[in-house]
Amino acid sequence: MIYTLDEIPESKIELINSGFNSVNSSFNANKSGIPSPALSMFAGEAGSGKSSLLGCIGKNIAKEHKVIYFSLEASLGNVKNWRWARELGNSFLFSEANNHEEQIRIIEENNPKFVIIDSVNLLVNKSGACIKHGEVKEVASLYTRAAVNNSCHIALIGQLGEDGNVLGSSQWTFLPDVICHINKFKIEGKLKKDLVKKFSQQSIDELVIKTKRWFSLSIPSKNRFGEAGSNCMFEHTDYGIKEINFNF
Repeated sequence: MIYTLDEIPESKIELINSGFNSVNSSFNANKSGIPSPALSMFAGEAGSGKSSLLGCIGKNIAKEHKVIYFSLEASLGNVKNWRWARELGNSFLFSEANNHEEQIRIIEENNPKFVIIDSVNLLVNKSGACIKHGEVKEVASLYTRAAVNNSCHIALIGQLGEDGNVLGSSQWTFLPDVICHINKFKIEGKLKKDLVKKFSQQSIDELVIKTKRWFSLSIPSKNRFGEAGSNCMFEHTDYGIKEINFNF
């Protein structure tokens, strides 16, 4: 069958408050939340802040909705000791399931509003082998269908390799609805040149120390629910993640 635009039923998009104003506005043009249903990718180098940021977003969402965190990299015993994992309520659930079909079954049984999969490069197929490049498109499609069927947002975490692609397959970097990049904040390149013009070397050295725990979230190109090109800044603290204003 074919349809006119007026005949196509409208898809209902719910907006979930992430607890961070800059994240809400980055994802959605109305600046009011993370869209659901949807599939997103949070990609970055090791240690850039991916798990911490998603954990804190999940913690905020769990105040009103159920959240599931699939931990494929760290044992749940280790996750329990992470800074952001303190004082979590019973609506924040954890699993070590590393097969996408098992994860989707758990999602269907528990009906969460927000799901975190950390990380996709450690997903395995039925035979227990890591998901291959040729399987990624089907797996991403199954996650998207699960997000729609269960009215939830599924956030994938991917570790970037030296080639700039997510480990396991470059397809992870363009199949989801929204592609987010997580980067450690570094004073280098054009930023460093601009700062040299404005500040003394001593001030810049102090700034380097001050920003050591900073990192950014950006949506440089693909965002099906809003504008691309947004950038958010955060700081690692002793209690989790703090949103900061970046203005020199």
